[in-house]
Amino acid sequence: MDITYRRSSLLVFFAGVANLYLVAFAMDGFVSVADELWAMVAGRSPLSNLRQQLALFVVLSSLIMAFVVALVPHLPKTVFLPLVGAAVWLALGGPPFGSLAKSGDGAGLFLALCQSALSMAAFFIIHVRTGSPFLSANALPHLNHVFLRIAFASIVTLIVGLAGIVAGGIWTAVTFAEQETKGYIQFTWDDIRARAAVLRKDGKVVQLIATAHIAERQFYERAYAKIPPNAVVLAEGITDDKGVLAREAAKPDEVAKSMGLDSQIVFEEMLAAGETVAVDPKPGSARGKLAARTKADVVRADMDVSDLSPATLRCLRADLAAKMDTGEVLAKDGGTPACSPKDLEVFWNEILTKRNVHLMATFDKLADKYDVFVVPWGAMHMPELEKEFLARGYRIESAEMLTLAKYETVAGHVFGGLAAFRLLGPGTRPYQMRTYPYQIRMR
Repeated sequence: MDITYRRSSLLVFFAGVANLYLVAFAMDGFVSVADELWAMVAGRSPLSNLRQQLALFVVLSSLIMAFVVALVPHLPKTVFLPLVGAAVWLALGGPPFGSLAKSGDGAGLFLALCQSALSMAAFFIIHVRTGSPFLSANALPHLNHVFLRIAFASIVTLIVGLAGIVAGGIWTAVTFAEQETKGYIQFTWDDIRARAAVLRKDGKVVQLIATAHIAERQFYERAYAKIPPNAVVLAEGITDDKGVLAREAAKPDEVAKSMGLDSQIVFEEMLAAGETVAVDPKPGSARGKLAARTKADVVRADMDVSDLSPATLRCLRADLAAKMDTGEVLAKDGGTPACSPKDLEVFWNEILTKRNVHLMATFDKLADKYDVFVVPWGAMHMPELEKEFLARGYRIESAEMLTLAKYETVAGHVFGGLAAFRLLGPGTRPYQMRTYPYQIRMR
């Protein structure tokens, strides 16, 4: 193409930016392929750091290029938009291959090859259109109504960008939940599901039922229906027998009702139909034969607030105080609740790991007294609990997914009233305060 007149310096600049982006995208792809092959052969690749730096640069550049393509309509959208979309897709882990893509495996190499092929396709298209693999300002088309094109493209880019940010945030949260619970929480296109696994060792059976703080009532009913009358339920729920915390801070049903769901209190009320027994019963309190029972026994297998460390109590008080309208401190000593990052590490270690240890100690004490154990605990606890039972010789016999909540149920209530936007307290915390019985429900 023989163009004898000059194009604007601004167009020349953006053509250079576009070429730089093409080169960076291609380099990222080829370095990724080399890194994957090297890792597959040697087990470790020295290109990993370079690959990560290039990937970060390409992701940031892709966000910029989305607006550059909108502001400069001369640039070929059919070339750059697929590259931008691919960069964002890869940054999110390349779903559905992301869960498999690790350095040195086949899925990671597949994603790297896809990126390399896409970059070569972009260079090929540009070469076919302009006669060169790189863009030239003189080779870009002359357009009419440039201002209207820019305005329209900017609006579309802004809408698509915001939608992409929201979608990316949702995908990140979903991926985090599924990975942290090792599949005990799963998100489908229609609903959110919790896993119920059956483990067996000789004549002993353990049911691990992942629960959630709020869910549809049918979930709690199905979970309760899975409990046989000759079982013992190792119930979750931190107690406050010594009254360490001063008062209740949140209404447990508030968020659940605003979303058209029920809180776990429903499940607690179902469990109340059974007989609560002590881990170490006193002499003379022996119960009758298990075969005569019509309801499962319930053992409180969780910790008491008084067993938590000062660091955990500080975080607990600070978090609960933040949810109170008055900002009142939940401490009888009147101290100001403050939770440092170091305290927060201790907090999560006790909220998850230490409570799991307490639960397994309770199980060990009762292992010879029951044949069927039901463990309806929060999904975050399940990966570690499953590991502990497998270490004790149990093997997974079967598993099924129970529907926690359907999206249409939540959406119908969220968009049906302003109360649905009061997403504070129990729905976003790993616990809730209860005044009766004195327990803190923790997820």
